[in-house]
Amino acid sequence: MRRSELVRALARVPPPPRPRPELEQVVSPPECAADLLEATTAEGGLAGRSVLDLGAGTGRLAIGAALLGAAPVVGIEIDSALAEIARRAATEAGVVAEFRTADVREATEPAEFVVMNPPFGAQRAGADRPFWEAAFALARRAVFAFSLADSRTFIAQRA
Repeated sequence: MRRSELVRALARVPPPPRPRPELEQVVSPPECAADLLEATTAEGGLAGRSVLDLGAGTGRLAIGAALLGAAPVVGIEIDSALAEIARRAATEAGVVAEFRTADVREATEPAEFVVMNPPFGAQRAGADRPFWEAAFALARRAVFAFSLADSRTFIAQRA
């Protein structure tokens, strides 16, 4: 899939209609999501590989992974309304991706790749920690995620 096609497809995934500040629901712009997903080529790409999206929101990263051939793709999202939007968006995109309503600390199924746009801790310090801990515990191959530069030391200590 060409990058321009991926970006257009990701732009069709709707943002959260009413973001909940306490959950720090931040939308990954389509271009940034495409960059993150394309970075997986350094590890052989996503085609035919399992992907777990922690804090999946409306599914932009998970759906993008499925569009790039990842399988199986599972998204974990604590907000049931967003998980439902993600399910509909996956259907509309014509991909197979499962979206579970759960806290990331409840995720137990490993995947070759973990992708995520975790909370950055702007509302609540350390809000990103459970995401990183789950990501490192569940990723068999690599973790691809957005983060603040301030998180670098914490991430490096656990990688």
